[in-house]
Amino acid sequence: MFSNKNDDHSRYNQYLDMKTLVSLAMLLIVPMLTANAQKFATDPLVSHLFTADPSAHVFNGRIYIYPSHDIESNTAEDDEGGHFDMKDYHVLSMDFMGGKVTDHGVALDIKNIPWVGRQLWAPDAAYANNTYYLYFPAKDKDGVFHIGVATSKNPEGPFVAEKKPIAGSYSIDPCVFKDDDGSFYMYFGGIWGGQLQRWDDNKYNAKGALRKADEEAVLPRIAKLSKDMKSFYGEVGEIAIVDGTQKLFTEKQNDKRFFEAAWMHKYKGKYYFSYSTGDTHNICYAMGDSPYGPFVYKGILLKPVAGWTNHHSIIEFKGKWYLFYHDVQLSGKTHLRNIKVTELTYNDDGTIQTLSSFAADDKGLKDYYKDYFPMGVAVSPRALLNDDAPLIRREFNSLTPENAMKMGPIHPKEQEYFWADADSIVAFAQRNRMKVRGHTLCWHNQTPSWMFVDARGDTVTKEVLLQRLKDHITTVVSRYKGKVYAWDVVNEAVSDTPGELYRKSAWYKICGEEFIAKAFQYAHQADPDAQLFYNDYNEIDPVKREKIFKLVTGLKQAGVPIHGVGLQGHWAISEPSAEQLDATLSRFAGAGLKIQITELDISVYPKEHNARPKTAQDSNTEFTPNKEQKQAETYRMCFELFRKYKQFLSGVTFWNISDRGSWLDNFPVRGRKDYPLLFDQNLKRKNAYSKVVSF
Repeated sequence: MFSNKNDDHSRYNQYLDMKTLVSLAMLLIVPMLTANAQKFATDPLVSHLFTADPSAHVFNGRIYIYPSHDIESNTAEDDEGGHFDMKDYHVLSMDFMGGKVTDHGVALDIKNIPWVGRQLWAPDAAYANNTYYLYFPAKDKDGVFHIGVATSKNPEGPFVAEKKPIAGSYSIDPCVFKDDDGSFYMYFGGIWGGQLQRWDDNKYNAKGALRKADEEAVLPRIAKLSKDMKSFYGEVGEIAIVDGTQKLFTEKQNDKRFFEAAWMHKYKGKYYFSYSTGDTHNICYAMGDSPYGPFVYKGILLKPVAGWTNHHSIIEFKGKWYLFYHDVQLSGKTHLRNIKVTELTYNDDGTIQTLSSFAADDKGLKDYYKDYFPMGVAVSPRALLNDDAPLIRREFNSLTPENAMKMGPIHPKEQEYFWADADSIVAFAQRNRMKVRGHTLCWHNQTPSWMFVDARGDTVTKEVLLQRLKDHITTVVSRYKGKVYAWDVVNEAVSDTPGELYRKSAWYKICGEEFIAKAFQYAHQADPDAQLFYNDYNEIDPVKREKIFKLVTGLKQAGVPIHGVGLQGHWAISEPSAEQLDATLSRFAGAGLKIQITELDISVYPKEHNARPKTAQDSNTEFTPNKEQKQAETYRMCFELFRKYKQFLSGVTFWNISDRGSWLDNFPVRGRKDYPLLFDQNLKRKNAYSKVVSF
């Protein structure tokens, strides 16, 4: 990227540890998605009240739904779920799928449950002994979750609660399953605010901590119910969810490990245990041959929904299977949810087809270009914690850390590395099956000053500087080996000065041109499988283009492990022309190296290559229809040529996500708003988007 760019975000999370980041993710509602950004596949079943955590059953040929009843209690949000402060339950029912939904009113109120202090969370129901049972989690007067039971002669209630919770019960999210032999089992538990981590060996420890990343994840619980349906028959046990090699998942495998929202159903003799992964927002499922497990993980049942939580139930009705779930379509608030239903489809081998709560025809850039090249975006850690995140997941399949992997942010002192920002971006990419491009290992800008001087402040020798460069590259590349598939190894080493090949940077002044080849060699030694790129700007200028071409082909001919050239693509509505871009792509296609467009944006102002003061003419920053049309046509032309060179082009990355924020807002004119990307400030697709995907 240009040397004029500022490091706008690299210090944002410097003093946050990873636990803080996880908590912040919850508070900022990581997967929150507005209707502007994506269409929903189904509509809420009811809209007159907020409902969540739907436990559906078929009683007497009618569908009954036992949800939580969300309310606005004005309780402060926290990562223990304090803002989910529900006080009663309603029962809903309908005669058939798509039929009128009846709200039967309050079925159970918190003031009528003697032992409860607060928070009536996700319930379930069962029928036995000519009685309907409502099972519910709630905090007692001491703030500890237990599971209670209430009874009624009618499936819709009203229910009368027992005076005490079920003996030996704890945590949240009860699911009661009736097996073919008439036995009933309760599956339950939830970590974080659900307190399951406090109950090792069925004993409460108020200081019980969440598992560390490499420790085995907390397991859900099972208890067989006694015939009275109000007590447990025997001890509470753990349920093993394992991978294909029968290994339990660790806490860091949080895209697969259990978090909360257990459900059990049976299909063709197999037991299906499904659950939420919580902070990664999937509903996953595992299969087994016994109600006690073990259950072998099979995949994702429901992808993340709009809103932080993801809960569900599964029923069969008139020969078809259905998934009930919730999202936040009506409110846009994570604690005010609405329940929905969609049909479930089994494959011939018994696995279940993955569902999305969003319209299937709402494809992203990555889907339109799946037969061409990955579509990437440069991100900050902050972007992954707000409403940019769903757009990123929908549109892109490759991420580039905008600043987090640059030498200054990641290696601020000689004996100090700051990993949190880069780690969070890589973890997000892995959870969402995205590629990661590392940017950048060696650059004349954003390099910490200590790199070039000794303890006395004197300039270091070539040998010392190359050793420091080797140590830095080896440490960073090794940490992300197998996770970062490509690196911008050296950035912007070519000079803009006429008649001069190399930029007269501190690297060059101390080491000469040798630092370039050495950087590639160090990176290759650290990760022989990584693709290594030289990255530069102003590549459409014929003179600069030939300098870059000379550098990369010279490295290749010398046997240096270079695999590609990154063309940054910081363009504008005034350039490049189709002829310029075609000539550039054609030239580098002949270099025998991969090509990637690494930092694409198209300014709506005439191209300027140097920073300048703001003038009166810069006060008009309106995104006019004329600018919009010119930008859309430029994007159309660029991607038409990208597709033409698809056999040479192995990736396209946009520099920033949307017009909410771009480095071009401060370059070449500080404080002049620009609109260089495919999404506007409200995350809506611009006209340019349609030009990019219409082919």
